Amino acid sequence: MTKLKPKDKAFAKEYVLNGNNAKEAVAKVEKITNGNYAKQKGHRQMKKPEIQAEIQKVAQSIADRIPDDLLVKVQLEGLEATRSIAVGEEIIETADHAVRHKFLDSGLKLKGAYSPEKSININIDAQPTEKIKELARKLKELDN
Repeated sequence: MTKLKPKDKAFAKEYVLNGNNAKEAVAKVEKITNGNYAKQKGHRQMKKPEIQAEIQKVAQSIADRIPDDLLVKVQLEGLEATRSIAVGEEIIETADHAVRHKFLDSGLKLKGAYSPEKSININIDAQPTEKIKELARKLKELDN
């Protein structure tokens, strides 16, 4: 495994702290103002196994500092999240499932309840057969 540069380590830390947004992490660490470039660079960073390993290390380090009882307390509060909805003149409270899901998901991630993501890149170089070339010619003729 290659040794990480300080910017790579800073990227991993910022990625974990900002809620797993590679574009924002790259933009902040490298002071990039072009959103498209930051998005592309963040995507490239996330493909590197050494960056993935550093992100796991940082996330675990942060999770280890949170006492379990505090995490449980905050999780339970978040799982009871509600939102107000106006129905005519009346305001009613209803469950805020989006917020509840985020609390549950974050807690599970912090404690390593999810399997690490795995990806495989496959490059296929397919050469068209004569039959495919003939069909392509016929299609082109029909198109004209």
